[in-house]
Amino acid sequence: MNRKILFLIALFLLLFLFLNPMPYKQVTDEIVTQFLTFYIPALFPSIFFINTLLKSGYIQDLAKRKPGVANCILLITILFGGTPALLSLKDDIEINDDNLLSAILITPSFSYIFFIFSKYIGYLALLLGLCIIVLKFLVLIFFKKEIKILVDKKVESTFELVNRAAKDSLGSIFNLAVVILSVNMLTPLLNLLISVEDAVLAINGVIEYSFFTPKIFQIDGYMQIVGAFVLEFNGLCSILAFKKAYKKTNLLKLIPLKIVLSLIFCALDIFLFKFFNNTFWN
Repeated sequence: MNRKILFLIALFLLLFLFLNPMPYKQVTDEIVTQFLTFYIPALFPSIFFINTLLKSGYIQDLAKRKPGVANCILLITILFGGTPALLSLKDDIEINDDNLLSAILITPSFSYIFFIFSKYIGYLALLLGLCIIVLKFLVLIFFKKEIKILVDKKVESTFELVNRAAKDSLGSIFNLAVVILSVNMLTPLLNLLISVEDAVLAINGVIEYSFFTPKIFQIDGYMQIVGAFVLEFNGLCSILAFKKAYKKTNLLKLIPLKIVLSLIFCALDIFLFKFFNNTFWN
């Protein structure tokens, strides 16, 4: 972005902040609270174990003997861990400029899918989340997508390895929170300019999915369809955080492809949700 344009945008938002300080305080309080009470408790355990799993070196050794098996294990692991797990592995894997692979791996974690849908179909949400992950995995296998595993030449003790996995896990969650906090500085301005609450929720959801998806799903009707799209799109914050972690990413190619894939998987999410809800839940 041109520096002059960035300067003018920042100046405008600063003036808006001085005129309307309370909305910014409210947004910041809400994000910080959610970071401490949701992001760390919900994301850290799975990301930590995924980091430890890869840093153990076993998958690297397996990749030398059975590369196909190692790639399948890695793909499934990342699909279960979602975008935060993908971000935390930036020093251990290489994706290059593979837009289809990137667009599918930028995805909500299994635990978050369960968190959203369990409110409606209970523990059947586990089966729904598993179906979604398997479908994405089959797409990646069909198109023969592979992740290059970087060999870590460091010789570490078990304690050093676990400690590094914990630091990388916390670091990825913190980086995601920084992007979320930065992008959502636009929220008070959107609330002022747009009077339709559903539209504000949808726009905010496209910007940052995990902060607004639960709110969207609390509304009946078409907004649940919007919520499914927001869930699969995973938010501009996640895509920008991915770009920061994987420098070779081409956003101009990735974002349109991500929108198309999100519409497809959104339709599958809704179909599975209605199937489980009508067949087993009611």
